[in-house]
Amino acid sequence: MASEHDNRLHAQPEPRADASAVREPATQEQQVTVVATSLKLRNWRQLPRFLRVNGRVVRQLKAAPGNIKFSLDADFIRLRFSTISVWKDDQTMEAFVRSGSHSEAMAAFDTIAVRSESGFLRWKALDLEGATWAEAGRRLAEQGIPHSVKAKRASRKV
Repeated sequence: MASEHDNRLHAQPEPRADASAVREPATQEQQVTVVATSLKLRNWRQLPRFLRVNGRVVRQLKAAPGNIKFSLDADFIRLRFSTISVWKDDQTMEAFVRSGSHSEAMAAFDTIAVRSESGFLRWKALDLEGATWAEAGRRLAEQGIPHSVKAKRASRKV
């Protein structure tokens, strides 16, 4: 005898043949949070400190609950560094930002970076396809935030 659960499964309508072409809108709970940042170092003397701090932040990112993916882009000549990170939701991203090495990095920001040439932004994406370097570069530029994302690198996956 089939269970009530089995009956519900079999009562599901058959998918349409063209279902792969139709994308249902993601609910708020299904969307991912994407953050893009761009940081301009004050001068070459700040590079070693930035690299030390960044190394600790990367270790924190690798262990951060809710972090799905992240990537760093560097333009060493111009001392500009851009990041993109993808999060399960706003809450896990905000918990990361306000804790550990990232919190320490934020405290050091004004001594190592040029605030007027740096910035960050956040958006919601339906899935990882909305979290690309191309999209990050487009959005940063749209907001007037200089960044290191160049056209040939923009096609890279996060």
